[in-house]
Amino acid sequence: MKSRLGFATLALAGLTLSLGALPGCHGGVIDGAKPVAQFESADAVVHAGEYLGKKITVRGVVTSIIPPRRKDSTECVVELDGCVFAVFDDYQTAKKACKVGETVYIDGVVDEADGAEIDLKSVVARDPKAPFTPTR
Repeated sequence: MKSRLGFATLALAGLTLSLGALPGCHGGVIDGAKPVAQFESADAVVHAGEYLGKKITVRGVVTSIIPPRRKDSTECVVELDGCVFAVFDDYQTAKKACKVGETVYIDGVVDEADGAEIDLKSVVARDPKAPFTPTR
């Protein structure tokens, strides 16, 4: 029994590690859940309040990448035009996926929205070839 348990644990660990190498996976987060809405960045600011706690896609131009504020953190913020702030768990992942001046597609959960700006958490960069149909 002990041998089988050890094998199952090892197999599960291998599966977990291999998932990080698949397309659509960023920093160990699997981009599997469909967004409930998709927006251009200017529209996202206006309508995101209706989607608090839900996953949305935002297309916008990267205006800045704000590195981690603490030495013990890898979390960073990617700002899109239109006051959209996307919090990435990993700074290196964000730097690879987002370049200042480029248009990006970001999936994230609406954490805060006040009509002037929005914050997205649990963010992943979306494949620009994936279907994108703006909600508004």
